[in-house]
Amino acid sequence: MIRIIDGNNWVHVKLATETVNGSIVRDLFFDTLESSDQTIWVFDGANGNARRKAFYPQYKEKRKPTAEAFYVSLELLKKVLLHSNTVICEVPGYEGDDVIATLATDLAQTEDVLIMSTDGDLFALTANPRIKSIRDRVPGVDRPDDVHLYKTLVGDQSDNISGIPNFGQKRFDACNKSVFLKYFEKPFPLTKPKEVASLFNVPIGNAEWMVGHRTDLEALWLVTSLFRVPDVHKYMVPAQLNVQAAEAILGRFML
Repeated sequence: MIRIIDGNNWVHVKLATETVNGSIVRDLFFDTLESSDQTIWVFDGANGNARRKAFYPQYKEKRKPTAEAFYVSLELLKKVLLHSNTVICEVPGYEGDDVIATLATDLAQTEDVLIMSTDGDLFALTANPRIKSIRDRVPGVDRPDDVHLYKTLVGDQSDNISGIPNFGQKRFDACNKSVFLKYFEKPFPLTKPKEVASLFNVPIGNAEWMVGHRTDLEALWLVTSLFRVPDVHKYMVPAQLNVQAAEAILGRFML
């Protein structure tokens, strides 16, 4: 089993759930050290959001400012992990989700993979039987295969993705999902709302929006996609195990 840890997500989770925040970095370091599984830590790359913001400017726009404790913990963790027995991967211009999706898909050809993240986007990867996630489901979605389509049509408030206006759970359950997937795989003309409503099995109001906002519809699909990261393996940095050096860093922060 290979564990892939979503570093940004996991530090957020720990800061939200741990009572004593000062011990988080130490605990994560020794958890990595003591695990019998090979572990890969993945972090968001510099300007990782820019790729999605280019075609969906409002992406993650309304998120509350991240607490300083998060950035302090994250940077300290990166320094300490360099002295562990893990592999660290951070690709400029790509979010951690994209890196994790690329690595997990590649590794699952020969290995079992466990994704350590509460991110619902990554749950979609569990459609591959060799990929597991600690996230066991996404509300409103019955199958991992439907996660991407659900976030496209219904939206994702956490990432400030609107979805199709007035398109909620009931409409997602009733719509013709296979036709939507065929459309996003190879878009075809949408000109007559009544025909669109019938073909996609959506109300006429949604069909009218789809006809008038094709570019927006396709942007929703793109922004919720997991992008493949080219040459991802050249960004994988094997750490050099040195517990003494890690303890020295932690000691400077009195951890």
